[in-house]
Amino acid sequence: SEKHTVNDTWGAYRLMSRLATTRAFEVWEVEDSRQRHRFAMKLMQPQWSGNRHWVRSLQQEYFVGHQLKHEQVIETREFGVKDGLAFLVMELFPEPNLKQWMREVDVSKVPFLSHVVETAAESLQYLHSRGWVHRDIKPDNFLVGGEGSVKLIDFTLAKKQPGWLSRMFSSYSKTQGTPSYMSPEQIRNKPQDQRSDIYSFGCVIFELVTGLPPYSGNTANELLTKHLRSPIPSLKLRNPKINESFSQVVQQLLSKQPADRPATMDQASMQTINNISSNASI
Repeated sequence: SEKHTVNDTWGAYRLMSRLATTRAFEVWEVEDSRQRHRFAMKLMQPQWSGNRHWVRSLQQEYFVGHQLKHEQVIETREFGVKDGLAFLVMELFPEPNLKQWMREVDVSKVPFLSHVVETAAESLQYLHSRGWVHRDIKPDNFLVGGEGSVKLIDFTLAKKQPGWLSRMFSSYSKTQGTPSYMSPEQIRNKPQDQRSDIYSFGCVIFELVTGLPPYSGNTANELLTKHLRSPIPSLKLRNPKINESFSQVVQQLLSKQPADRPATMDQASMQTINNISSNASI
């Protein structure tokens, strides 16, 4: 299980430079030897060779991603397996994710903040319009380019929105997601529709304007319990410069019950953007 190195070839692709590393994957900038075009490749790390869980997770990401065609959604091109290692070829968009971006810029001085929120919301509205719930909306899964262009990434946990019948009977095999951003229904492993992503999007907005997610805890369990039971925190208490109406809009996104949230991403986005724009002093 040698490590991947620059100039290794992977099918028709040559590895050019490593862009990111996670527990199971590396993301590389690659060149397609047939067209001389550059792409991004998400590639299993060698020590996981033959691991069916990670192969399936990349296969799922391809299955969802290659159906999506939208300017604000990363383009997914090709899936393959070589030597027991799955790989996924995507459009190259070598920009920081929103989490990194927030660390690098002074958000209060960014003139196009409402554009970042708007394009992130558009990407999510498009995903929902295609019948999918993302189920892992967090700052790490939005890439932010110059002037606030955004790309939604990572469809590993995405599921088809349940119809009314499956809503009555279905549940997911196990709770999955990222504890700082999970909706109460996702934590309880109940069926999730677009309003679950809207809750997570509310957590992202909260972090964007205050620097911290709405809840924190010393353990994952403590964090999940707060999503379920703690009062919804006020943006205004965290950042006094924020106006009351904007604070209330974000609190509505973070409602414990899906029925109390905006019904669609369009509604959530319109309220959020109108208020973030009128709140120039963030």
